Amino acid sequence: MKLFQQINEAKRIIHQEKGDVFSAKVYRDTENNEYQVHFFKQGKHMGEGPVSYHDDKEDAIGTAKASLKHMHSNMKEETTLKSFSKFIAEAKAIHPYALHVSDAGQGKYKVHAVGSELADGIKVGEHLTDTHLDDAAEMGAKIKHIKEKK
Repeated sequence: MKLFQQINEAKRIIHQEKGDVFSAKVYRDTENNEYQVHFFKQGKHMGEGPVSYHDDKEDAIGTAKASLKHMHSNMKEETTLKSFSKFIAEAKAIHPYALHVSDAGQGKYKVHAVGSELADGIKVGEHLTDTHLDDAAEMGAKIKHIKEKK
């Protein structure tokens, strides 16, 4: 029989900690004279691996609280890190002095992408003339002519 299946038979819940995703329950095991902290993710027991065993009630409760705080902060950091990594990857995808344009006809060009160093003065969707592009190139902009997707 699995450890979690035995919980109801020999143990009783003495403390619960609940978070957005994770929760912990502290059980008193009178048979073994110990306290056990069991962890759950979205209400489902996380298995026998993360169970912790304690001789002291306050130590078990403290472990439950600290572990949940750690689990939730890691989850948020991971999400934030993924978002930040995606932002960095997108930012690096275009050179800081790049200007991606497509021919809009009649000596005008539609801006599709702007590097970070040019973003203050030129916006995506804006139309520039030949003269604007020449001036930008003379100031160090890297002009890339692309075909507009239809």
